[in-house]
Amino acid sequence: MATSDLFRLILVSVVLPALAAGLIWGCGRWFTGRGSPSFCWNSAWPNACAIASSYWVVYLGLEGFPPFPPNESRARLFYWVAVAAVLAWGLSLKKIPAVAAWPLKTLLTGAALYFVLPAAVKVEWTVLETVGWLLSLTVVTLGFWYALACVSRTLRKSSDPWVFLGVLLFSVGALVISLGASGSVKLAQSGAALGSALAVYGIFHYYGKAIALHVGGLAPFTLIYVGLLLLGVFISYLPRLSAILLLLCPMAVCLCHLPFCRNRPLALRLAFLTLILMLCGGVAVWLALPSVEPVEYYY
Repeated sequence: MATSDLFRLILVSVVLPALAAGLIWGCGRWFTGRGSPSFCWNSAWPNACAIASSYWVVYLGLEGFPPFPPNESRARLFYWVAVAAVLAWGLSLKKIPAVAAWPLKTLLTGAALYFVLPAAVKVEWTVLETVGWLLSLTVVTLGFWYALACVSRTLRKSSDPWVFLGVLLFSVGALVISLGASGSVKLAQSGAALGSALAVYGIFHYYGKAIALHVGGLAPFTLIYVGLLLLGVFISYLPRLSAILLLLCPMAVCLCHLPFCRNRPLALRLAFLTLILMLCGGVAVWLALPSVEPVEYYY
């Protein structure tokens, strides 16, 4: 790879998404600090916009602004990430009744997954297969979102938020390596942008300038993460078992909050968590490595 190509890859995948996320969190902190009621509806919008911007920036850098209506899966994901950010902000306002929140989340999640799935794949499926896949993916995605949100809400000790963030960063790193190894450089770049946004969140959190990630941030994170996995499986060469293991990686942090592990010493919990992450992430990357395709198959 030429030096100029490497520089552009790093610029588009890491530097620009990190700058965009940092700018959004910085503006959010400034407005919330000023307490401007005319702009700061609540403190959830910086998380939602900053995480979502990681995908927007890398897509714009690689492809330019997508047409509307979008004509391919990654372009559709661009718009649905915006919907996820708005949904996360709307739910955080707590003005949507609880009885309506879950049907709304289910409907929008199912619609997003349906449109992100490549059209060529849906043409090959029967109606029954499409409904089965869609229901299964919707349930798994909602479970993934709910599990991470529950853990994020119950972080009590000062070390817990860093463990949670570390698990997410490790999972995204394993996703990036797996997508790159399976032949999709552009999807890997999108994953790297998500990781850079999380790293910037860690900087703001360290200085006490960011709120918990579950407030606004987990909805766009979930859609980007699951969307990249789906695209890796259906338009690239990511093995399905790798995708399943990568989906389990972020949820490994949930095990540390189960009764048999929650009250154990921190060192023991970290060792247990590290073992699970190394097994799931390592096997997922190892399974993806043999499926490397020539450069003409990069999507």
